[in-house]
Amino acid sequence: MPEPLVEPAEKTRIAATEPQQTEIEASAAEEVFEEEKEFYEAPIIEKGEDPSASSSDRELPPLISVEEAEALIPDKTKLLMDELFRARIQRVKRIDPKEIR
Repeated sequence: MPEPLVEPAEKTRIAATEPQQTEIEASAAEEVFEEEKEFYEAPIIEKGEDPSASSSDRELPPLISVEEAEALIPDKTKLLMDELFRARIQRVKRIDPKEIR
């Protein structure tokens, strides 16, 4: 069965109703893409760092030991952490296994 003939005027009308991106919209979308690409590809610069220094020039300080890290925590904070840990353990112990089901 042959396809029905479509008048050229109808083709034009159909094509005109389809949304098409203008040159301005296309160039604006391209600019935004380039800006986002530059943003995501830019290296992360820490506060106080020289932005002109490359990432390979930056030296990381050696990590401190666990003992040194614990020595930096004030005693009051350690006591609060212990209390929170004990309270969490007590709360876990009080849960009835039947409630879980």
